[in-house]
Amino acid sequence: MSNIKLTFNSNEYNVSCSNITIGWKSNTVAKANANGTEAVEVQTQSFENPSYSLQGVGLIEGTGNLTYAILLDMAKNKYNGSNGITLTVDYGVGGTDLLVGSDGTTTDIPVVIKSFNFPIDTKEYDDDGTRRHILTGSIMLMETA
Repeated sequence: MSNIKLTFNSNEYNVSCSNITIGWKSNTVAKANANGTEAVEVQTQSFENPSYSLQGVGLIEGTGNLTYAILLDMAKNKYNGSNGITLTVDYGVGGTDLLVGSDGTTTDIPVVIKSFNFPIDTKEYDDDGTRRHILTGSIMLMETA
């Protein structure tokens, strides 16, 4: 089982989610030959900043948990190079492996909130207005320098 944390303004928040998907895209250059019938050499010039998609995220009230209010503050943050959010993910048997950033070494990965989606189904409430389950959705993070 993995342990996912977002740190913001020196506060660490537990993120309850079902999975995390890492997105990677290389920037490539391939010059096709006119009237060519063979594959051409493809060169990798650089890469786009990796993305981290957190799925099945539960917004849970309580100290140390990620709530909607905190997520909104993170999303509205105007990143200036030093006031960002860090993502930390441990996984594997006993949580002994740490996810590293694109540099291959950083385990506190600097990220920004690219987007988030939390559908609200008004039918998920009892007649007395009591919520039946935890609001779940997704958060898209993008690694930054």
